[in-house]
Amino acid sequence: MVATNQVAPFNSPDSSSPSDVNFVLTLPLAYELPRGVNFDGRHGYVLGPDQVAHLPKLSGGFGVGARVGVFVRHVLPRVSGMALFNLESSRHSAKSYNAGDAAYEHDDATLINTAVELRALLDLMPVKPFVALVPGYGWLKLPAGLTVIDPSTSMTTWRDITLRGFSFAFSLGAMYPITDWLLVEAAVGCRFQSYTNWSSGTLTGFGMSPVLNAGLGVSVRL
Repeated sequence: MVATNQVAPFNSPDSSSPSDVNFVLTLPLAYELPRGVNFDGRHGYVLGPDQVAHLPKLSGGFGVGARVGVFVRHVLPRVSGMALFNLESSRHSAKSYNAGDAAYEHDDATLINTAVELRALLDLMPVKPFVALVPGYGWLKLPAGLTVIDPSTSMTTWRDITLRGFSFAFSLGAMYPITDWLLVEAAVGCRFQSYTNWSSGTLTGFGMSPVLNAGLGVSVRL
C-alpha cells in the first residue's frame, strides 16, 4: 500500500476566516470637484421664452454617503468581487459672472448620486488594489438657479431648479483589512454626469460633465 499525502488548498478558509460571501456596509467621506464647459459661471440654458437656467461655477466640496452590498471571495483565482448600492451627497459653493465679468454668489448647490458599484479586488497582498465601474443616476440642485420673466409685467423672479440624468464612473483604489471584519479604503476616480432632464421637462445639448473625486472609507464585513 502506498501512502498519499493530503495537501490543503492554498486559499481554504479556517474557522476564524469570514465566509465566501459577506454583507458589507461602507461609510465613505469624499471630495467632489465638478467640472465641464457648461459649468463655468458664464452659461445660461434657455428653457423657454421667459425661463433661463443659470449654470454656476461649482467649487469642490466634501460629501458623505453609504454603500451596502455583498463581498464575494475568489470569484476568479486571486480576484475577489464586490457589488454595492451607493448613495452619496455633497455641497458646493456656486458663483456666476455678469456681463461686466463681475462675480456674484449663489446659494450652495447640492450634488446627489445613486449608483451600483461593481468592484474587482486583487488578492495578492495585504493591501488589496481594486478597480470599480459605477453606473448611476444623479441630481444637481441649484437654489434660485432659474430666472422667470413675467411677460405681462417684465418682472423677473428666481426659482429653484434641479437637473438630473444618468452617470458613469470609474475608480482605482485599495482596501486594507484591519481585522477579518473591519477594512479601510481609499480611492480616486472620475464620474461623467449627463443632464437630460430638469424639474419640469427635458434638456438637450449638455453632453457629459466630469466630476473628479477622491475618498476615504471604513467598511464592515459581516
